[in-house]
Amino acid sequence: GADVDVPIGELHRAVLGGRGALEALRQRCGGWVKPRIVFFGEPLPSRFMQLRDADFPMCDLVLVMGTSLKVPPFSSLLAEVPLDVPRLLINRDMVGLEGPDGLEGGFRFGRHGYRDVFHCGATDAACAALAEQLGWTSDLEAILAGFGL
Repeated sequence: GADVDVPIGELHRAVLGGRGALEALRQRCGGWVKPRIVFFGEPLPSRFMQLRDADFPMCDLVLVMGTSLKVPPFSSLLAEVPLDVPRLLINRDMVGLEGPDGLEGGFRFGRHGYRDVFHCGATDAACAALAEQLGWTSDLEAILAGFGL
């Protein structure tokens, strides 16, 4: 397909609209569309490593959301942040645990995990609740509206 930017709201409506809506979107765009993300087996952009090396030493908080943490290089990123940086996992499952069968530098929840917190649940609902607690609900709603969601 063509390299076309499709607003996320339009793509969302097409997915919810079913086969006919997806086919209409394909016709308008000159081919099937996919999000600008990296799928399993695809190479990461070189920009990823450049930004990781610059950003991680300055990190104040790590938010990990909606993942299995099974695919490198993302599964190894937890070990790269400074030891005094808090890490929050928002996910339906507790993943990325440190241990003999787990990740080096992975999450350590409970009394041995001085910096790790697990919030069990759906990411959308958890982000909305976090935004509310921080007084950012109107900001989040504005961002979502900008995407047509």
